[in-house]
Amino acid sequence: MCCATGWPTRPRPVRAENPVTVCLSSTFTKGDLDISDSPRASMIAYCGLRTRRPDTCSRAELAGPARPLRHRQGRGVDGVALAGMSGVEQPGPCSQLGGHIDDLLVSSGQTLRNAAAETGRAFHRPRRCGNRAAQARNRGHGVNRHRPGPDHRHPPIGGSAVSLHCHADVGGRGGPPGERAGGLIRRTGVTGRPAMRVPLTVDDFLYRAEAVSAQAVAIVDEPVQPATPVRTTTYADLLTRIRAWQAGLDALGVGESERVAVVSQNAARLLELMYAVPSSGRICVPVNFRLRGEEVDYIVRQSGASALFVDPELDESLKIVRAPHRFVLGGETDEHVMRFDIAPREWSDPHEDATATINYTSGTTARPKGVQITHRNIWVNAMSFGMHLRLWERDVYLHTLPMFHANGWGLPYPLAGLGVRQVVLRKVDGAEILRRVDEHDVTVMCGAPAVWKAVLDAAATWDGEVPGRGRVRIVCAGAPPPTRMIQRIEEELGWEFIQIYGLTETSPIVTFNRTRPADTALPAAQRAGRLGRAGAPALGVQVKISPVGEVLVRSNVVLDRYWDNPDATTEALANGWFHTGDGGTIDDEGHLTISDRKKDVIITGGENVSSIEVEDCISHLPEVAEVAVIGVPDEKWGETIKALVVRTPGTEISEKDVIVHCKQRLAGFKAPTTVEFRDTIPRTATGKIQKFKLREPYWAGHRRGVN
Repeated sequence: MCCATGWPTRPRPVRAENPVTVCLSSTFTKGDLDISDSPRASMIAYCGLRTRRPDTCSRAELAGPARPLRHRQGRGVDGVALAGMSGVEQPGPCSQLGGHIDDLLVSSGQTLRNAAAETGRAFHRPRRCGNRAAQARNRGHGVNRHRPGPDHRHPPIGGSAVSLHCHADVGGRGGPPGERAGGLIRRTGVTGRPAMRVPLTVDDFLYRAEAVSAQAVAIVDEPVQPATPVRTTTYADLLTRIRAWQAGLDALGVGESERVAVVSQNAARLLELMYAVPSSGRICVPVNFRLRGEEVDYIVRQSGASALFVDPELDESLKIVRAPHRFVLGGETDEHVMRFDIAPREWSDPHEDATATINYTSGTTARPKGVQITHRNIWVNAMSFGMHLRLWERDVYLHTLPMFHANGWGLPYPLAGLGVRQVVLRKVDGAEILRRVDEHDVTVMCGAPAVWKAVLDAAATWDGEVPGRGRVRIVCAGAPPPTRMIQRIEEELGWEFIQIYGLTETSPIVTFNRTRPADTALPAAQRAGRLGRAGAPALGVQVKISPVGEVLVRSNVVLDRYWDNPDATTEALANGWFHTGDGGTIDDEGHLTISDRKKDVIITGGENVSSIEVEDCISHLPEVAEVAVIGVPDEKWGETIKALVVRTPGTEISEKDVIVHCKQRLAGFKAPTTVEFRDTIPRTATGKIQKFKLREPYWAGHRRGVN
């Protein structure tokens, strides 16, 4: 009988270069090998398969140069026994040899056709004989002796050429290879040479969370929200809830690779879905909750979402947004979606190049594009970010960053893997951030410059010592921060300031900048200036500047493609580099400085001016709370510089004051020619200023956005 006694915990194939016959308990369906009814046949191993179909069992001959098959602890592949050597027929029930055959392991639900595609090896169907008698012989005891011709030969992989001649759906009930910890499968998936190539998926972080940190506090939900808050969970509780979400999606008929959109402020349920959806082979689409209904509707339709989950506060404003399955997060999903009574189905074909999330760009220059981020992207970003940030188990993370934004910059995944406590903050408020830091002993936060400005403002009226001094480290991204703000954070708050640069398309970390040991003795202002740079390339990232000054990136964190937008994909990934659209320079220390978005560079009298540089200069004025610099049309100079300024409450400053201040510190052509004072400067949910919107009124009637 072709059955072994149990799955090895970590299947390690042994070498098999003698032709060997593998016997499978199976039936044939339309010429393809189908072993789905084999009780525990959930994995096979092969090295160059050619189908054989004797009466007693289905055979696949393994072709390769002669070398003995070595045994491994007397254990065979569960549901698949090895029989025969050198292609010798073995009539009757197959004898069992312990060991795995080299080259590929196929897990539950995986087909050999897909497996061949995974390893880049050719797949060939068995040749059919030209007459009925020959076909009958092949269906009976006769053996299909056709061998691949020269056109079927392929370069050796690890020392042996492979030609695959069978197609098997492997879907037994025994489950995939691997270990089960508290019910969570550690899937080994499909592996080729090297023999132990395990797919990098979101599951890895959840597996470790449950295996190592089951009793550690996982999520402290926002207490003030329209839905009933999720009670504080341990990582064991979190994994139970994740499986309940997955089982609920199963019941709804939402299949693998289908999209699940979520529109919500920061909340535990959103975080749970960011884990549950991709780890089950589906694709999560976190949507910016500050978008108008029409914009959300565009994203949901463009992504083809099968299911839509909406925060209760947004339900009314998003009534026009529909999907085949639509639910309001909270009581409705707890009662009608989550299934705690059944186990979810397993992801049939886990692989690291599968799309995990589609994150839509913030649209600072055009209509949002869907960025396809793979499991591999998430995994590499998590490892690199976690290492540079020096995350560890004793950290406490406050979600000041919107979770929808580049998957909360990808941090929820390493946080789970390390068993870090995560505290949810629904809305950014400077005083509330200080209270949470104090209450929960927070050590790490992320956000745009606008977040840290709000904290600085709140700290000015905080009663007593600012919490977290000497303990908290903050990561800033989304827009280049003014150097004066960096200095204030370190001096007034006593928090460590770290800057990264990245994009939604890069998962997002590209560069990382924190104070180096050699810089600690520098004056505060000089140290802040050095921290104002975007930073040095993160581990595994290559950065260069194109001849026209654009920042180009090559890395494993770069997007797979734009969803249903091949033209944009081709443009962005031209010549094997990701084109960021940002202008920048790299200094002698290898640090990148972002000068501007390409479309935000102001060209006045033939001179290029970085709006960021001018904004940084103006921000040093204590009377200036916020500033945005744009180019406006000018008959003489083509463009001229306009500063849009928000005054600090209770202060006064004139247009002349701002212009004189800039001329004293910058080249004359960089100083603004006009200053307009405003009550507010609109920003996106991620803290970015949409300058194309600020420019629109001034460029009305012009054919181009530059003059």
